[in-house]
Amino acid sequence: MSDLATLPYLLRLLDDEEPTVRSEIKAQLSHFGGDLSDHIAGLGIDLSPQDREVLSQILLPARRKALREAWFAPGKALDHADGDWDLLESFLRLLSDYLHDGVSLRASLSDALDDWAEESASLSLNEPLLVANWLFDGKRLRANRKDYYNPRNSDLAEVLETGVGNPLSLSLILILIAQRREMPVFGCNYPGHFLCWLDTADGPQVIDPYNKARMLPVKQIVHNNPGLSNVSRETLAAPCSQLDILKRMLSNLSHSFTKINSPEDAELVRELLDSLDEPHDFDVPF
Repeated sequence: MSDLATLPYLLRLLDDEEPTVRSEIKAQLSHFGGDLSDHIAGLGIDLSPQDREVLSQILLPARRKALREAWFAPGKALDHADGDWDLLESFLRLLSDYLHDGVSLRASLSDALDDWAEESASLSLNEPLLVANWLFDGKRLRANRKDYYNPRNSDLAEVLETGVGNPLSLSLILILIAQRREMPVFGCNYPGHFLCWLDTADGPQVIDPYNKARMLPVKQIVHNNPGLSNVSRETLAAPCSQLDILKRMLSNLSHSFTKINSPEDAELVRELLDSLDEPHDFDVPF
C-alpha cells in the first residue's frame, strides 16, 4: 500500500481532467487497496458525487482482486439448510465488501445485523412473523422495484443502509436476524422469486419479504396452483441448502452484471460460481 500521507493530495486532484494527470492519479490510487472509506472519513475530505464515482471505479480492480484471493470452496459445510451459518455469512460479507463503493463509511454487515437483531429482541418480537412484519412494514426494508437489476441489491450491508433490496437479499436479512434470535427460518429456493421457509404446527409456511412479509401455507400454494412444476413443488416442500443460497446469490449477480453490461464483473462472479462445482442456471434470477 502507498504512503497514506500522499492520499489527501491525490484525492484533491480527482477532478483534474488533464489526461496525463488523470493517468498518474489512477496509477497512484490503485496501490491503496479497494476501500478507502475509513481514511476519507478520517481526513474530513468532502468529495463530490462525481469524484466519489471516479474514485470507486479506480478502487474496483483492488476489490475484485481481494474477493478472488479470499474466496474458497466451502466443501460440505453448506450442504444443509441448517449448516454453518457463520461460514455462509462470511461469504456474504466478502460479496458485500466487493460490491461496496469503497468510499462511503458504513457498518460491517455482521455488526449491522447484530444491531437489528438486538433491536428486535428489545421490542419482544419473539416469533418469526412478528420480526418479518417489523422488518418489512415499509419503514425499514422494502422492495426495490425501480432499480431491480442493480448489483448492489445483493450487497446486504447496502440493503440494510438504504432500505431497499431484491427478494433474495431481503429474505437473507430476515433469515440471518432470525438465526441470531434462534428462530428456525430458512431459505426457499423457489424459481424466479426467493422466499423464506419455516415449519409450523400447521405445516410448512413461506414468507415473502419482497411483498411486505406476506405469509402463505405451502399446502395452500400447491392446492391453488395445480399447474406447479415438479421443481417448484420440491422447493416448497423443504428448505434449501445454504449452498443453494450462495449459488443463487452468485447467479443473481451474474445476471445483474450482464444486464448492466459489466462483463469483467460478470466473469468474476461466474468464476466464483464455477468454484462451487455445482451445475447452475444463470437464467433464473432473484
